[in-house]
Amino acid sequence: MNTFNPATAQPNILNSLRAGGVLKLSPKTQRFFIIQSSRELECDQRQAQRLASDGTLRPAGIDSHGLCVFSLKKR
Repeated sequence: MNTFNPATAQPNILNSLRAGGVLKLSPKTQRFFIIQSSRELECDQRQAQRLASDGTLRPAGIDSHGLCVFSLKKR
């Protein structure tokens, strides 16, 4: 499954999450990013904010570094 969008040079958030990635939010910088295959990937901040606020994603807790973790909401 290709989760990288060459037009925007950023991964598709939903595809990345379905492929095992994790969306995190830094409370310090207020930036979202994806962790996938032990790599930190930039993501579309507007899309991440929209997904987090429209109910597509749910808060899954806080990691050991104090970052907010989001996961796909179960249907």
